[in-house]
Amino acid sequence: MTGVDRTLVFDVGGTQLRGAVYDAPSGSLAAFSRADAPSYLRHKDASWRELHARLIDAMSSIRSQLDPAGNIRSAVVAFPGPVDAERRVLAAPPLWGALGEYPCPLERDLRDAWRGVDVRLVNDVTAAGYRYIEGDDDDFCLVAVSTGIGSKVFARGRPMLGRAGDGGEIGHLTVDPSPSAPACDCGARGHLAAIASGRGALARARERSRQEREAYRRSALYAAMGLGSDTLTAEALADAYRGGDAWAATVVREGAAALGLVFAAIHLATGVDRFVLIGGFAQGLGARFCEDVHAALGGRAWQSTSTRVLLGDVDGHCALLGAGRAAHLGLLP
Repeated sequence: MTGVDRTLVFDVGGTQLRGAVYDAPSGSLAAFSRADAPSYLRHKDASWRELHARLIDAMSSIRSQLDPAGNIRSAVVAFPGPVDAERRVLAAPPLWGALGEYPCPLERDLRDAWRGVDVRLVNDVTAAGYRYIEGDDDDFCLVAVSTGIGSKVFARGRPMLGRAGDGGEIGHLTVDPSPSAPACDCGARGHLAAIASGRGALARARERSRQEREAYRRSALYAAMGLGSDTLTAEALADAYRGGDAWAATVVREGAAALGLVFAAIHLATGVDRFVLIGGFAQGLGARFCEDVHAALGGRAWQSTSTRVLLGDVDGHCALLGAGRAAHLGLLP
């Protein structure tokens, strides 16, 4: 794909499915489209095969909107789960939950559906990381905090991947081993994503609002926004947190503490000292969340004075732009 001037780029999420045309000469998105992601939560009675077919249909519809004449012959798909060295999906908890037949040859299936298009499948956080490379010797850790949580460590400007293409699924690290720990999309309990992701934080906030009725009634979420347990949203939780609401801060800081612990381990193991947060939930929480995560990191890591936790670009197009840039420069694994 090296040197391709126009590429179809897709960002598959657990909540939204987005597509765009990446224009290499300008380094920008020339067209954009989005749709609801056909997730296991949105289609509760659908089998995995039905969800898989719905995903291909939805992506094909977006492709037709972006390139009705079918002139663009290259596409990069950023996917929310581990992708092996043969570019097959190994899991997709935010999208398919515990469902799936793996390894899933989604790249092959899309090539079959889009005859003549050179489709490349890549992990979504890996794709987004190509937007943030500042030089050939750049080291950093990119972390997406959205419907789920994923990460990628870049060393000398390249993603650190295992021989099977894996690496970066910190969302499925167990940080709460208790039997009552919250459930993750993958079906396990106590994972980082179940505590610190947008979906996980919302589930915990709803549960706590029922358990702490009086405290919740004093929060901005109820007193100012009029939101009950069932109408509470992740967006509202983020707004209240940014506004300084104490109840919302208690919920969000539990996730920040868990993230800080994991970042401390990454820093001590690799020496990486720049952590960049992207994803809809992280962006909604804002710079204050970075400060809370950094404080938790500093409390857990020895000699961590050089570490930084930064908020990525707020446009939400990291995976789309990174995928296009990587295709143009021939950087895709």
